[in-house]
Amino acid sequence: MKLLLAKAAPRRLVRHLIVPAQSRLPEGAQAEIAAPLAGRLLAPPDGHLPSSGEEVKEGQVLGFVEPPLAAPDLAQLQALNLEFDMKALEVVSAVTRTQTKLQFAERERERVARLRERGLSTQQQLDEADRDLALARSEEASARTTKEALDRLIERRSGPALRIALVSPLHGTVVSMGHVQGESVGGNEALFRVLDASRAWVEGRVSEFDLPLVKAASGGTVTFAALPGERFDVARREGGAPFFLAPVVDAASRSVVIRCELARPSPDLRVGMLADLEIAIAELDAAVAIPAEAVVMDQGTPTAYVMLDGELYQKRELELGIRDGDLVEVRHGLAAGEHVATRGAYVVKLAALSPASFGPGHQH
Repeated sequence: MKLLLAKAAPRRLVRHLIVPAQSRLPEGAQAEIAAPLAGRLLAPPDGHLPSSGEEVKEGQVLGFVEPPLAAPDLAQLQALNLEFDMKALEVVSAVTRTQTKLQFAERERERVARLRERGLSTQQQLDEADRDLALARSEEASARTTKEALDRLIERRSGPALRIALVSPLHGTVVSMGHVQGESVGGNEALFRVLDASRAWVEGRVSEFDLPLVKAASGGTVTFAALPGERFDVARREGGAPFFLAPVVDAASRSVVIRCELARPSPDLRVGMLADLEIAIAELDAAVAIPAEAVVMDQGTPTAYVMLDGELYQKRELELGIRDGDLVEVRHGLAAGEHVATRGAYVVKLAALSPASFGPGHQH
């Protein structure tokens, strides 16, 4: 294995308070759409009931519920339909009447205009013909508009007698839908469950004795055991503070619920994943810092292998300070400017157990 070296150098490190936590759903990120009344489940206008895994938009009609009509309601609906049909006949008759009147006014105006050209009618008669034509056009346009509105009502009436729309209150993904079109559903029965995965909260518990540190914290990061190599920044809350602290201390654990929101959640993140919430509580100018992978534990003591010359390495016992991500502070055991083995440091340790394998002059 090829050895890699790193230079011990001064670094600005951040001291973190590590809080065990887990991801959870934000408030308002999930919605259940239930049937307000018992009835038959129908598809939306496009004919397709959304299923699990499909994305839906806020305000989108997911389906309809058609409740059954009792006998009195059905009789009332039939009476309304009869009244509606009679009104429709009146409108159609009015359209025909105004169209006939318009045609007559147009022919009359043409006749008066021709007589006027030959001096056989007066200007007053021509003006009266123009006025009658304008009135006829206005009445015909009004009747046509009324009929167009009636046609739209007829189209709506051609569907079920009564349909209650099931509307998604948020943009997200359908995570539950256990019914098929035409199935009978009960009143208040949950039909769709929609989840907005664009937001994620992380929640844990912090000791009441660490509250002053958390209140002064400027930010933090979150890591998940199931998502190695990924780090997520904590978003700023509306009030400016990055963390929410519950107002109640748990009497048994002497801890307080702490919660934050991730600035940019990953699509691979799942609700309930275990996490480490790293709260930045202070900054430190370390005189010496090295990569954490350069530290090798030797019988419980942190050590590092310092390159002296060529392939000559010397084992040093270290006194470590704070760790900041991939870097760790070294309080004693190394000087700035020295080079330590990082990748492959454990191989150096194994080789150091057998001096002959390194030849004369290897120090350990």
